[in-house]
This record gives sequence, C-alpha cells and structure tokens, in this order.
Amino acid sequence: MANEDPLTRVSEAFAKKYPSDVALLLERAEPSAVASLFSEWSPQCRGAVLSKMLESAGARCLAELETADGAAALETLRPARAASILAKLSSTERSSILTSMGRAAAAPVERLLEQAVGTAGSVMDPTVASLTAEMTGEAALELLRTMARRPRSHVYVVSRDGVLEGVVTVAQLVFSQELTVGSLMTKDLDSLPASASLETIASHPAWKARHQLPVVAPDGKLLGAIRYEVVRRIETELGLGVSRPNSAQTAAALGEFYGIGIAGVADWVTHLVLAPTRGSTP
Repeated sequence: MANEDPLTRVSEAFAKKYPSDVALLLERAEPSAVASLFSEWSPQCRGAVLSKMLESAGARCLAELETADGAAALETLRPARAASILAKLSSTERSSILTSMGRAAAAPVERLLEQAVGTAGSVMDPTVASLTAEMTGEAALELLRTMARRPRSHVYVVSRDGVLEGVVTVAQLVFSQELTVGSLMTKDLDSLPASASLETIASHPAWKARHQLPVVAPDGKLLGAIRYEVVRRIETELGLGVSRPNSAQTAAALGEFYGIGIAGVADWVTHLVLAPTRGSTP
C-alpha cells in the first residue's frame, strides 16, 4: 500500500526522478537517517536510489534497515548489483536478507556470492540469455520473447553443455529467421575469465567497442555477462577518476526544489502526486 503522507510521497517522487542526485547526497548522510527515510519509500524507490549508491554506502544503509525492507529493495535490482552490495555486509546479515528474499530473486544472487570477491564472477549478471547454434532464427526469437529480461541487442550462443561459442545480434535473427543461429553467429569475440580482477575488467580494451562482455568459467562455460554500466561503478569504487554528479549542482537542484515557494509546492504536489486520484470521490 502506498504511503499516504504527503511529504513522504513528494520526497519519493523526487527520489524516483533524480535517483543519482539523491544517492550522492545520501552517501554522505548517517546510515540510520537514510534507513529511516528508506523505510517510508516503496521498494521500487528504495531500489532505484540504492542502485545508484556506492556499494559500501548502500550496504551501511541496508544494515540499518528492517530485514524485510532491505530484501524487498534488493529484489528490484539486477542480481549483480544486489550481490555487490550484499558482499559488503557480514555473513550473518547477508544470510538474513537472502532468506527474506523470494527464491527466484535470491538464487542468482547467491550464485554470485559464491564467486571470489573482487572478481568478474562476483559482479557479472548471471541471468544473461543464451541460444544454441542449431536453433533457427525464428525459434530463437520465440524463446527470447518468453524471457522476462530480453536482450538489448546481442545474444550469446552456447553448446549443449554450456560452452560459449559465439554471439548473434537480435537484428540478425529478425531478418534471417529461416537460417540457423550457428550460421549467423560471430565466433571471434572477447570474454572475461570469472577470476579476472576488477582492475583487469576496468582496463579491458574491448570496452572501446562493446557495451557488454561475457564471463566464462575455466572450462569455457558461459557464466554471465558484465555490462559497461557496471564497469563505470567499478571505476568509481577503484577511484579511477570517473566523475560523479557535481555536488554543487545537486545542492542547487535541491535548493530550487525546496525554495520554489508555498504556491509552487502546492501546484507541483497537486500535479505530480494528487493528479492520479482526481477521478476518485472526495
């Protein structure tokens, strides 16, 4: 049930619209204060802001939250992001939160946490889609349509026992539905070993041309993939000079939000928060 307190609903609407800016401010606040604010927001809003925070800061906030609230927020995140935050907690805290999560959401996170901390295996997305070479383009598209998270542009091709064999684009499947995936795929592709360090991931030259790289086990089996957005977070964690939102600009934005005046606030709240309920009976 949505929180009916007007101030809470306004702060939640603002956080949903500017999650990165809010995350930057909350990283510098006391974890207990952040947890108090998070507890008033929906799991989706908590997750949106948590996904933009540094893992260490997000973990500190989770440690202060009620277990159920933290679990609900993590369920809205990609497994790799959830795992990277949980990895910063104690084993007892991790276990408690994972137990409170639904099994469908917790299982891929648990697989990630089994990987060595600070490696490609620990930050990859283990739910990446894959196809087999003998499938036709038409059959492959039918399979992709059933997936909750459909590939953006590329799909990996694996053997019957899961070994990475190549990559094919969704466009190729669409325009060549009668051909097999194996005849369409590109076999020469870059990959990352699951044991690769964060520094190795961030410095991989393939990021100049790729938005995602597959992660493989020592036997060549596809384990998951790492997206460039994850690399950006890794660079931030390692202090490699990736810029974060300017704090002065963030403060100015918040100042503008809180300084627009009573009439402005009333109009903004009416438009953003109350408009959906205008059709209801007073």
